[in-house]
Amino acid sequence: MATNQLNRKRIVIFLAVIASIATVYYCGWMYIAFKIESGFSNLKKKYITTDLQINHKDIEISGFPWGWCLEIERPRLKFKNRFLWTTSLLKINLNSWDYKSFEFQTFGSHQAHIYRKNSLKHINAKMKTGTGRLNLDRFGKVQEIKFSVKENLIHIPPANQIKFKKLSGSLHLNKKYETKTVTHKGPSVRMEMDLASLVIPKNLLPKMENQFAKIKFSTDLHGIFEGSNLKNILTNWTKQGGVIEINKMIVNWGKLKVLGNGTFALDENLQPIAVLSAKITGQNATINSMVVAGLIKASTGMLLSFITNAMANKKRAKNREIKISLAVQDGFLYLGPIKFLKIPKIRWK
Repeated sequence: MATNQLNRKRIVIFLAVIASIATVYYCGWMYIAFKIESGFSNLKKKYITTDLQINHKDIEISGFPWGWCLEIERPRLKFKNRFLWTTSLLKINLNSWDYKSFEFQTFGSHQAHIYRKNSLKHINAKMKTGTGRLNLDRFGKVQEIKFSVKENLIHIPPANQIKFKKLSGSLHLNKKYETKTVTHKGPSVRMEMDLASLVIPKNLLPKMENQFAKIKFSTDLHGIFEGSNLKNILTNWTKQGGVIEINKMIVNWGKLKVLGNGTFALDENLQPIAVLSAKITGQNATINSMVVAGLIKASTGMLLSFITNAMANKKRAKNREIKISLAVQDGFLYLGPIKFLKIPKIRWK
């Protein structure tokens, strides 16, 4: 009898402890949910009169007991009168056991607008579902961003459009990576991008294939970005020795396939300068297409075909792979020592 009473007491105490822990956890979960919701409301009030405007409609929080799931209806982000982003629904997932990272996903209509100064026309980008993940360090600073968007269509006035099936990438911030070059000023940012089925306007490359099956690259960006506008930012970046190291680049364009790495920067006139080492296949068909399109002279095409055939790997006669160095300097693309193609001058605003 005494033993049964003792066991019942133990069970009651155990259940009381469990109930107390559950109550404390629930109260803690509700408190954090309240702080999250009020935090978003404070952001909305904080930026309502500044250049950066954050707006949204209702916020619903669920996910108990494993975490917090925020469903934000009609979020809207506007910067001055130059940029506007909005979507039908933004869902953010936070796990209780991993406070340093959270996932996000967009649903429904997903658009971004870039407005031009003194112009009624603007660039409009429409996207389907977007997903991503943010990782923070122990101080709460963003350390890594991963994202992916599908079925993208970008309208560029007056009548151009660019579309691609999928864009995914990641940014690694405030990380130190070993590089082959001398130490650069400023923090290092690693950027990785994977673009599938990119279709560009026909007028950019008339009579040429306007679809890139794949563009993929991994880069390290060095330098400090400071300034009031894009041109000023790039000028300061260039003066401080800013450079982009291309660790890996893959381009599949028609029959042309390029695998390479190199370095990119801007000269004193903010025009591109680059050095790239690459393995290339499908170059003969591409050279012929460029001759037909009038992008290069027939004599230049014959010379290039002769040189590339001489450089081709004899062991891979079927693919005719070549190893070559490419360079961009003084407004021209150089294929080895040959001045291959004139590059249009970039006018920064």
